[in-house]
Amino acid sequence: MVILFLILYPWPLAPQDEVHRITGTFCECRGERDHFHNGIDIPLTENGEVLSVSTDIVLGLDPSGANSWIRVGRFAYVHVVPNPDLEVGDTVHVGDLVGVTNWLNHIHFKDGGGALGTKVVNPLLTGRLSPVIDNVAPTIAEVRFYLQGTNTIFPSNRLTGCIDIVIRAYDGMDYGGWNNGVYKVGYQILAVDTVTPMTPYFESYWFDTLPNDVYINNVYAPGSNTSTYYYYVTNHIDKDTFWNTAAVTPGDYVVGLYVADIFGNQDTLYKQITVVPADTIAPHNPYIVDAHIEGGELYLRWRMDDYSDVLGYRLYHSFDGIHWECHHNETELSVFDTIFTFEPFPGGLTIYFYVTAVDSSAFVNESDPSPWVGMRYDTPAFTIWSDVVAAGYPGVVKFTEGIELGFSTTCELDTCTDVIIYLKNNEVGQPDTLTQGLLYGFVQNGGKLVFSGSNVLQYVDSSWLDTMFGCKYLSDTIIPMVELYGEAEFAGIDFTLPATNWCGDTLNLCMLEPTSGEPILRYSTGDVAAVKKANTMVFGFPIEEVDPIDTLRSRIFEVLGLVGISTGETNTKLPRYIIVRDCIVLPIECDGYLPSVVIYDVLGQKLPISLQRQVDKLRISFRGIPPGVYFLQSPHYKVKVLLIR
Repeated sequence: MVILFLILYPWPLAPQDEVHRITGTFCECRGERDHFHNGIDIPLTENGEVLSVSTDIVLGLDPSGANSWIRVGRFAYVHVVPNPDLEVGDTVHVGDLVGVTNWLNHIHFKDGGGALGTKVVNPLLTGRLSPVIDNVAPTIAEVRFYLQGTNTIFPSNRLTGCIDIVIRAYDGMDYGGWNNGVYKVGYQILAVDTVTPMTPYFESYWFDTLPNDVYINNVYAPGSNTSTYYYYVTNHIDKDTFWNTAAVTPGDYVVGLYVADIFGNQDTLYKQITVVPADTIAPHNPYIVDAHIEGGELYLRWRMDDYSDVLGYRLYHSFDGIHWECHHNETELSVFDTIFTFEPFPGGLTIYFYVTAVDSSAFVNESDPSPWVGMRYDTPAFTIWSDVVAAGYPGVVKFTEGIELGFSTTCELDTCTDVIIYLKNNEVGQPDTLTQGLLYGFVQNGGKLVFSGSNVLQYVDSSWLDTMFGCKYLSDTIIPMVELYGEAEFAGIDFTLPATNWCGDTLNLCMLEPTSGEPILRYSTGDVAAVKKANTMVFGFPIEEVDPIDTLRSRIFEVLGLVGISTGETNTKLPRYIIVRDCIVLPIECDGYLPSVVIYDVLGQKLPISLQRQVDKLRISFRGIPPGVYFLQSPHYKVKVLLIR
C-alpha cells in the first residue's frame, strides 16, 4: 500500500489558520555550498510558542544547542526547545504546544525524514502548508557565462565552445522574506526577436523533494552561500551538463532565462549574446608612429599593418619601464581609435607607453606589445623608442636614462635620421631583409648606426655584417661575469658583464673577427667583442646590460660625434640633423632673452611657428606644418630639421 500525504496542515505558530512570513525556502544553499536547506524557515522571536501541525506521536527530541529539535510524526521542528512535559511516545494533537523557539528566532520546519524514512518534501507544495499567499515574482539579478567546468568567466557576451550559464536569483513573498531561493530554473536559446526558438527549452531543475547533498555543486555555483544564490542554469540536479555553442551557427542570439516560485510567479530575462568561432591567434602588434607633448597635453598615435582581426587597443604606461598598468582598453579604444590624448601631462616625470591590439574572440587574444616610447615634459620632446618588443624590458630605459635625445627605430626609418641605436638584447630574430636594406641605405646616406645584441649576430647575413660593420661572426660562448676592456678609440674603458640579462636568460656572447673594421672592445679572453667601421659600431653583447652604463654610453656618443647628447648638462651644440615629430626644445642663452628663431622650407620660404618659454629652454612647435625637411636658424644655431609624423 502506498500512502500519499496530500493533506492540508496549518502553520506551526498562532494563529495557525493565518498566513505568516517565510524567510527561508526549500533547497536553498546552506554554508559555502555545503548542503541543501531541507525545510522552510518561519520567523518567531525567542521563547515563541511552537504548535503541532498534526496529530501524531513524538518520535524524538533534543533540547540542547542551537539545533534543538522535536519530531512529531513526519514533521520536525528545529531551533525549538521541546516542551519539557513531552517524552518520546507521547501523543500530540494539532495545536498542542511542542516547544518554544531558541535564540535563533525562527522555526526550521521540515516535512519528512527522520526515523520513519519518509521522503523530505517541500512544505509549500499544493495540498500541504495552508493558507499561503504569494504574488511576488522572483528576480534574476545577474548572468554569468563560464567556460564549461572552470571558474573562467567570459569577459563579454561573445561566446564560443561549451558554456556553463550561471544566474544570481532570489525570491520574495507578500508577507516578507525578500531574499529567498527560487523553486524552478530553466533556459532556452532564442533568435534576437526573443520569440523564435533556436534550441529546445531546457528545464534545469525544480525543488519538490530534497536532493542528495552530493549534488549541491550541480545546482549552486561558486559564490553561493546561505544568503546568496548563484544557480547553474545549464545543469540538472543529478547531472553536470553545459550548452555547446556549436548547436547554432555564429551570430547574434538571445538567451532566455527563466525562474519561478512554487506558486507560479516567474521572472524572464533576455540576455543578448554573440556566438563567435574559436580563435586563439592574436593580432599583429601595433606601432607607435607619433608621440609628443605640447602645452601640457600628451599626444600618441599608432598604426596597424592589418586591422582585419582587431577589436581595439590597450594602452599601457609605466614610470620605470618594468611595472606596467593599463587604464585605457578596448572599451574606449576601438579598432579605428588610434589616437590618444591626455591633459594635463605631469612635468618632471618620465613616463613610458606601449600599445597592444586585441581581437574580438570570446576570450580576447592580445598582441605582443608595440615598440615603446618614453617621454618627459621638461626635456626636449624627442622620443625614446625600443625595438625589443617585450613588456617589462628595461634596456631602453636604462640606456637612455638622463640623456636629452631619444632615438627612432626602423619602424619609421628615414635616410635623414641622424642616428639609430638598434638594441636586440638576447633575442634571436635578425632584422628582416627589408630592414637590412633600409639600414644599409641609411648608413650610405651618412647615418650613424649602433647595432647591439648577442644571439642575433650568428643569424645575420654574413655579407651584410661585413659590408655594414667590417667584421664577421666567429662563434658564441657563455662566460659568467666576463670582463671587457677597450682599445683604439675606446681605450681606457673596462667593465664587467653580468651572467644573465634583464629577465634572467643566460647571455650568449658573440666573438667577432674584424675584416675592414677595427676592434674597439675585447673580452678578457682576448676575443673581439665590438667593431667600429666609419660611422657604424657592432657589439656582440647587449650594451644596455652594462652597469653602470654612463662611461660606455658617453664614449659611444663621443666616438660617433654626437656632441649634442650629454648625460650631464645639455651641450648647446647640435647634431647635423634633428629628428622632430612635432616640436623641438633649445637652451636659452645666459642673457635670458628669447632668441630670434626662423624656420625656412627647402624653397627658402619662412614658415609660421609657435614659441613657448619653459624656464631656461625654448619650445618650438611645428604643429600644423607638413612633414618634410626644414632649416632652423637663430643667432646660436643653424641646423637641418627632419619633420616626421
